[in-house]
Amino acid sequence: MAFHVLCLAAAKQSPVLSQAIELVISAVGASGGIKICRYVLSGQLTEAFKRNSVPLSEEDVIYFLVGAFALIWLSIDTITRRLWAAYRAARSSSPVPLPVPPPPTL
Repeated sequence: MAFHVLCLAAAKQSPVLSQAIELVISAVGASGGIKICRYVLSGQLTEAFKRNSVPLSEEDVIYFLVGAFALIWLSIDTITRRLWAAYRAARSSSPVPLPVPPPPTL
């Protein structure tokens, strides 16, 4: 978040609340996806469903894992795109050339 605000300040642009919210929600999504992966891979998710007498098949576990990976992927992609756009804005308005990092790859 601080990097985003600093880049926008360097570009003489004011931060937009919706962009900040998008960054925060994406960060929470990435950490939530990691937590879901941890629960699925450790077997805690299956145990929780058994305690509540809810049947959970092996396919269901795979769907939870795929969903968690998708959540992580999309969250990181959103964060990367937003920060990259802020960096490009700062770079284009800076009188001193800033170093060019390699483009993000996922």
